[in-house]
Amino acid sequence: MELFERLKLYEPLFDEYKVDFISSVYKDIAFVFLKNEHLDQYAIMKVKTIHCSSNQMDNAYYHTLENYDMLEFNDHPIYSQVERYVIEENGLETGIDICFLCINNIIEDEPPINNDDDLYAVAMMYLSGDKLIHNEYKAFELLSSVMTTDNPYIYTSLGYLYEVGLGCEIDEKKALELYLKASRLDDAYAMCNLGYCYYTGIGTEINYDEAFKWFSSSAKQNHPRAHFYLGECYFLARGVSADYNLAFIHYTTSYNLGYKQTVYALGYCYGYGVGVELDEVKAFSLYKEGADYLIDACLLELGVMYEYGRGTPVNVVEAFKCYEKAYQLGNIDAANYMAYCLENGIGVQQDFAKACSLYKEAAMASNPRGMLSYSYLIENKDLKMSIELLKKASDMHYSPACLKYAYYLEKGIYVKKNEKLAFNYVSDAAKMNDDQALCTLGYYYENGIGCETDYKMAIECYKRSASLGNPRGMTNLGYFYENGIVLEKNETEAAMLYKQAAELNFDIGMCNYAYCLEEGIGVKVNGKEAVYYYNAAIKLGNLRALCNLASLYEEGKVISQDLDKAFELYKKAIKSKYPRAFNNIAWFYEKGIVVTKDEKQAFKYYRRAARLDDDAGCYNLARCYELGIGTDINLKKAFVYYKKACKSEYIPAYYAIGRFYYEGVITKVNLNKAILYYKKALPFIPEANKYLCQIYYLISDYNMALEYALSYKEIDNENGNKLVDKVNLALTMNQ
Repeated sequence: MELFERLKLYEPLFDEYKVDFISSVYKDIAFVFLKNEHLDQYAIMKVKTIHCSSNQMDNAYYHTLENYDMLEFNDHPIYSQVERYVIEENGLETGIDICFLCINNIIEDEPPINNDDDLYAVAMMYLSGDKLIHNEYKAFELLSSVMTTDNPYIYTSLGYLYEVGLGCEIDEKKALELYLKASRLDDAYAMCNLGYCYYTGIGTEINYDEAFKWFSSSAKQNHPRAHFYLGECYFLARGVSADYNLAFIHYTTSYNLGYKQTVYALGYCYGYGVGVELDEVKAFSLYKEGADYLIDACLLELGVMYEYGRGTPVNVVEAFKCYEKAYQLGNIDAANYMAYCLENGIGVQQDFAKACSLYKEAAMASNPRGMLSYSYLIENKDLKMSIELLKKASDMHYSPACLKYAYYLEKGIYVKKNEKLAFNYVSDAAKMNDDQALCTLGYYYENGIGCETDYKMAIECYKRSASLGNPRGMTNLGYFYENGIVLEKNETEAAMLYKQAAELNFDIGMCNYAYCLEEGIGVKVNGKEAVYYYNAAIKLGNLRALCNLASLYEEGKVISQDLDKAFELYKKAIKSKYPRAFNNIAWFYEKGIVVTKDEKQAFKYYRRAARLDDDAGCYNLARCYELGIGTDINLKKAFVYYKKACKSEYIPAYYAIGRFYYEGVITKVNLNKAILYYKKALPFIPEANKYLCQIYYLISDYNMALEYALSYKEIDNENGNKLVDKVNLALTMNQ
């Protein structure tokens, strides 16, 4: 269908006009005279026709508005209204007609052109719609007619037309060439545009050093857009070392010079305390300003602030509206936020089908977050596609996808186990300064997953993760300080890190800090505070905290003893199958504490704990088998479970196994192994000194025997003296 016929179908245009005639037609635009028959008024309409698929129409529409600066103004200086209509051919949607109602309703003659300056002025009239009807093709025709000139603005303007395809086909290399010519003539606009070409790879390879150079040159002339991109360079360490303070300064300068796109970056700085003190109220105000300019990224962040109550009271209805508007402006990431709201009924009626559709749309548009979300939704329906999308999102360096795919590779879930590849994906995510990725990478280095064990690298990763506010990173770093692993032992620093993690609502940090308060590790003992933090961790489902709190009431060292409460807490923990709780409640049954003594029940609980690989449970089950507590004596099984507890470095088990080898219980006497295990029991079980003395005495190593005899004397003066005398006598006789 021809344009004139289509336009007749759209009548009345702008609610009042009919098509009179088409004045002129260019490649994809036409100028049309309209008539209001009732008022006998005429108007001029510009029509831009874009042929595209239905799912590209929104993007094409908003891209055109952006090129015509329609998103920059509430009251546009050239067009008063805009409408769009879908083109249909044989029942199929094949494109859109975008109709712009011109403010100027008279087509005037061109002013005379006598020189390059006149030519440039007329071309700008066509581009700005000032005095002449807005016509990018006429502007291009004039500007491209100039072969050489001393007027840099001609090169700059023509370069821009080539860059974005206004009035001509896009030719990025030609645009770059023209910007370079104008830059050599000291044009700030050209320098900024040239920097942008190097920054994004328009007509050339990306070169951040060159980009930074040209942005700097342009900014010296106070070009607002150049200041913005200098801010980006400092923020992202592109062509220069990262410096958030300088980034903020350049963003602020750009904003003050009137560059509206800076409002998002400035809002981000205030919203996250980057280069400036955190001020969420100021961030909200800036995002709201950007939303008024229809900046999709600002609308998205504004939605987040409404949803989570940052800088403004929570308003999930407004949040969804912001996400929806950003989506309508072509922000595909907004589809994910909308989908999440629809999936969970946040600010809008729950609609799982629509949520799924939006996630799918984002995924099919190769949006990594959309791919990850849609991958999760279809995991049980189409596992192959789910893993393909997850891998694709990971290969696009999307950190959450990298971490999830790495976990699957690490554990061999749905894919072949490959710890080295898992390590590579986590490393990739960590390069993007992702706090969770850095923490996971630290864990991999700490445990040798896909790499050699490297505590120094683990610590470095945990430090970076903690500095970015990751509570798990803080907690893991605290563990290294608490135990003096590679780092100099610093219990105060450990406690501080645990407390910081606790204040970020991290349950393990809460539990660790509570334990510090209980034991006086890096802080003063405070039973009341310990109970508070244990309870806070319990509310978040931390079973270790539940068991530790029970132990606190059981022991009654820093709070009043309450055995009944301890027993009830252990009962809650065993309902969730927490291993240590089975061991601890077994002790209550073995000794008849607040319950009737029942050694068989104790044995059953110890066995449950051991089957869940609890080291104390393994030890106590071995003790039951050795002593016949709640079961028949079975020294072979006792030996097996003592050994199993040793694998978890449970100290009392070392002492027990040392005794088995020393006395030849179930196994042959093996004094070398007995020495090995007794030494492992030191210094926690000083009684081991006695047996080490006796063993060295038996093998006639009296000097070593004397050393352990003297150590034993420190805990048992009377019997220790007897051992010392015995060894000294042997030494005297042996001389």
